[in-house]
Amino acid sequence: MAEMTRVDFAQFAVRELVYPAGRRMARHAHEYSNVTVVVSGDLEETTDDGEHRGRSCSVLLKPAGTMHANYAIGRQGTRTVSVEMPALSPLAQELQSLQWQWLEDPETARAGLVLYRAFRGGSRGVPLARLPAAHGHGHGGVRTFAAPAARAASPQRDRALAGRDLQGSRTRATYAGCSPPRTS
Repeated sequence: MAEMTRVDFAQFAVRELVYPAGRRMARHAHEYSNVTVVVSGDLEETTDDGEHRGRSCSVLLKPAGTMHANYAIGRQGTRTVSVEMPALSPLAQELQSLQWQWLEDPETARAGLVLYRAFRGGSRGVPLARLPAAHGHGHGGVRTFAAPAARAASPQRDRALAGRDLQGSRTRATYAGCSPPRTS
């Protein structure tokens, strides 16, 4: 696994990670809770609660201390963006009550992909690394990056992003700048 980018805020960190194709990670746990968006590729994760294969546009909620193993499936590897929160933070405490789970619905995928675009500094966003909070100047950056995402909304794109079929998935992936899910 390679960390491509990391931005630290007062209450959380945002990281972009790349898992090489075929990479297996033995069972382990993190001291932080996280919300992870699979941007491209496939990632299989196994916990005591089950196994799930996340694909492009899948979102994972994982409380701190969750024992898990990962496997980057496919020939292309897997790219993710993850929001990591210290176990005692208010956001992490909320995740503790939700348990480990993968979310595949269009609204969650859209929110995750808006986060990714904001993180990468998409055409309508400011890269998170350029926000004041990322450099230790208070919490203003957390509120700042949501504004470009809100301005980016349009009824036409909302209808396209809400689709549950493969074409809707391709539209979500194209808008977010990540690879569309495979059909096999």
